[in-house]
Amino acid sequence: MSNVEKLKALKLTMDKIDKDFGKGSVMMMNEKGVTEQEAISTGIILQLRPDDYIITTYRDHGQALARGMTPRAVMAELFGRQDGCAKGKGGSMHMFDKQLGFLGGHGIVGAQVPLGAGLAFANKYRGNDHVSVTYFGDGAANQGQV
Repeated sequence: MSNVEKLKALKLTMDKIDKDFGKGSVMMMNEKGVTEQEAISTGIILQLRPDDYIITTYRDHGQALARGMTPRAVMAELFGRQDGCAKGKGGSMHMFDKQLGFLGGHGIVGAQVPLGAGLAFANKYRGNDHVSVTYFGDGAANQGQV
C-alpha cells in the first residue's frame, strides 16, 4: 500500500469514527474538527522504524492507525470491546500497542512529554539509535514539563 493509499484508508476510518460518534454508539470524546491532522502524524510515522517509540495525546486514533494498528483494533476499543487494543478499557483516549511501539495517548495535557523524554533517554543509555516521537498540541506548550 502506498503512502497516499495509507492516508486515504486512515481518513476513511476516521470518518467512520466520526459517523459512529454522531449515533452515540462509540465510547469516546467528540474529536470532530481535530481529525483533519492525519497527514502530519502519518508523515512523521512513515519515517520511523518498527523499533522506534511513539507517545501522544488523547487524540490518538490517527496516529495509532498510521503506526499500523488495525482499524478493527481501534474500532473495537472505541466500542469498549475486549478485543480492542486496550481490552476495551481505554476508549478513545488511551490507544496502546507495545509491539508497535505505540505507547499510548495520555489524557492529562502535557503529561506524555516527560514520558517521551524518558523513552529517549532510555534509548541513549542503551546505546541504540532508536527514535522517540512525542506529540503534543499548543495547549500543552505552556506546561512546566514541556
